[in-house]
Amino acid sequence: MATTPKWIMVGGEGPESYNQNSSYQRALLEAAKEKMSEAIKAKLSLDLISDRFSVADFGCASGPNTFVAVQNIINAVEDKYRKETGQNPAENIEFQILFNDFTTNDFNTLFQSLPAGRRY
Repeated sequence: MATTPKWIMVGGEGPESYNQNSSYQRALLEAAKEKMSEAIKAKLSLDLISDRFSVADFGCASGPNTFVAVQNIINAVEDKYRKETGQNPAENIEFQILFNDFTTNDFNTLFQSLPAGRRY
């Protein structure tokens, strides 16, 4: 029988929640942004992109850092696409984002906090 891990993130917006206590993780995302972008520029083959590009976040918690990570990836893919094709990626690529975590995750908070104007 499966048991729920003891280190599940606290959902919601309260003082003990992941949303209120994840600034360190966000700083790491920002620090890794340039390296991630460089890796996408060097390794991603645009031949793999027809009209849709999918990203899966395995361990999305309850936000908002997952949205920073997703946007960093989208920006890097769009930059590479724009530079290599000379075309507007907004007209040619649909982004599909898959959020995944434990079944006990606070998906309500996650989906209520989806950024406005997102391209996915």
